[in-house]
This record gives sequence, C-alpha cells and structure tokens, in this order.
Amino acid sequence: MKYIKQYEVVRNQPKVGDYILAKLDPNDDEEIDHSFSKYIEKNIGQIIKRVISDIRREDGTKKFLYHIKYKDITNNDYDSTYCRSSDYPSNDVFLLWRSEITHWSKNKEELEYIIAANQYNL
Repeated sequence: MKYIKQYEVVRNQPKVGDYILAKLDPNDDEEIDHSFSKYIEKNIGQIIKRVISDIRREDGTKKFLYHIKYKDITNNDYDSTYCRSSDYPSNDVFLLWRSEITHWSKNKEELEYIIAANQYNL
C-alpha cells in the first residue's frame, strides 16, 4: 500500500483542477442534510473555479470560495440548497470554503487511498 505523509504536501492552497476531499461543518448551517454531508465526505470532487470572497477572517485576510464539481450526482439526490452554485445550470457543482477542504491533490489515486484508509479506520 502506498503511504501518504501529510508533511510532504508543500502547496499551501488547492488550485483549479485539483481533486479534493471535504468535510462540511455542521455548525455553519442547520439546513445541511446528513446524507448530503456524508456524500461530500466519501466522494472526490474537482475544483473548477476559485473565487476570493468579500468576507474576511478575524485576522483580516480574505477567504477563498471554491466551486467543486462532483460526478454521479443527480438532480433528485439532494434537495438541500446549501452550497449550490447558481452559476452552473447542472446541480453537480457546489460551493465550499477553504476551511471545509480537508485534503487535495493533483492525483486522484492519492485521495482514493485516503478514503479507503478512513473506511477501514487505518
């Protein structure tokens, strides 16, 4: 099995085209569907756009908002309007904050190893 070491990642921010794993913060919005949250945690998305938000952190720095495209999601899977992007006609693009992105990589296989390790509590 291939071992992934967190400290080997040298890029500070995910880039457009990177694959990501995310975890939604349940304290952010009470309207988050539990099954939707699990879907986001267990599936790999791809960044298609990065936007600098007008909202600032407590330290005054700007926050990044990412447009994430997920595959194999139909219009009827999740009725939640949480983090839907109105810029895209299809319902497979979601908006996520940088703080919700837990892992990212140019290589999709690395994230598949992380999902497998989390599934078996390794």
